Amino acid sequence: MSALDARTLSRIYERHAEGVFRYVHHALGDPALAEALSAQAFCEMLEAVGAASTSSEAIERWLYRRVAELVAERLRRSGESPVHFGNASDEGTEGPIAGSTGTARLRAALGR
Repeated sequence: MSALDARTLSRIYERHAEGVFRYVHHALGDPALAEALSAQAFCEMLEAVGAASTSSEAIERWLYRRVAELVAERLRRSGESPVHFGNASDEGTEGPIAGSTGTARLRAALGR
């Protein structure tokens, strides 16, 4: 892997999974798509960490930048205009990215 061990990466996931899901769900309005894109971002995070030695703070910044890029890409492809964010804790955004295929890959990669 890198200088970051599996425990550190697991903590990053646990700390940010729900917030990433809420951000994507709020931006796109589709919980299934939010699960898929959130899982994709975390899987890409694991691949990126394997390529370089860096701090957990740098990985967290990278993660949110990548999530924003994924949302923007999806909006561009769908022809929708960007969403203006209010309160990310609005109702209807229950749960982190549990249950998606990407999440299963991520948990397996983290050894969970």
